[in-house]
Amino acid sequence: MLVISAQQLVASPSTVLLPTSQSKPLQITATYPNNSTQDVTTQSMYESSNPAVATVDAAGVITAVSVGTANITVSYYNKTITVPVEVRETEVKANRLSAGGAHTLMVKEDGSVWAWGQNEKGQLGDGTVQNRTRPIESMLVIS
Repeated sequence: MLVISAQQLVASPSTVLLPTSQSKPLQITATYPNNSTQDVTTQSMYESSNPAVATVDAAGVITAVSVGTANITVSYYNKTITVPVEVRETEVKANRLSAGGAHTLMVKEDGSVWAWGQNEKGQLGDGTVQNRTRPIESMLVIS
């Protein structure tokens, strides 16, 4: 059996930027010595350097897990390439924002209420008196 080795592998996209909980498929193309090309996405092997940030399935679909960076290693026979992945916070669109002396409340487009700041009197509405430096979903109902 004659096997012609790929000269080059190309990933599309070559770098991936994703918000958390989103996915993006890779397409892997092999170029051979005679300049022919072939889609080898489903024949390639994939591995994430940091599955806590981004996972990749056998079909080359990358899923963002948490904020950070990872590299996806793509292997096809004797060729290997690396696809850098960056996962960022999901953009939050606020309908309303209200600030107190040392805390802030935000109502998102979906109606959920988020709060952060000082919480000594439970003003964040999360059932605790723990100060928060990052937004947390509140149990408050604002209509």
